[in-house]
Amino acid sequence: MLAVLSSSALSSISFRSISIVRMIRRTLAASATLLFAFSFLSAGPPKPETIQWRSDPESAIAAAKESRKALMIEFTADWCHFCRKLERETLSDSKVVAAVNRCYVAVKLDGDEYGEVVSALGFAGLPAILLVDPQTRHAKRIVGFRTPGQLLNDLQIFCPAEDAGKATSNSSEEPPGRARVHALPPE
Repeated sequence: MLAVLSSSALSSISFRSISIVRMIRRTLAASATLLFAFSFLSAGPPKPETIQWRSDPESAIAAAKESRKALMIEFTADWCHFCRKLERETLSDSKVVAAVNRCYVAVKLDGDEYGEVVSALGFAGLPAILLVDPQTRHAKRIVGFRTPGQLLNDLQIFCPAEDAGKATSNSSEEPPGRARVHALPPE
């Protein structure tokens, strides 16, 4: 009788241990699935791409020459309302960001710190953007706020239209090809 009891006790223990193992496996699988799902939710939406700004003009010029890209210099200031508006509405636009990063080496300079340069380049105010061709022979000056479409049209001067993105045509925008380009004096 003891042998029968002990064998039935053993069989019930083995069935219990098997069911416990199954329960542990199911719990671990469910936990792993939830952890995997929540890792995507907690990451949030992907961060938008931004313009790869440089802060040193000399290294930006060297990088532009080395990469054979055009140079984009933005003069801005903390106190300038339209500078902030340009950054918030235009320079954060995905098409503008893509065009600048693809075709230009971008440098952002403080207009107060580089005030003499701003004046020497003939800019009357801020924000001011200077686009310089890869050979540093020609430049385009842009003063004031520009919409994303307007700036995309401006960028086409040294960045082909297919690279600059499709600008929406509003009556207030300059058509491509009518941009005013100035020759730069030789060094």
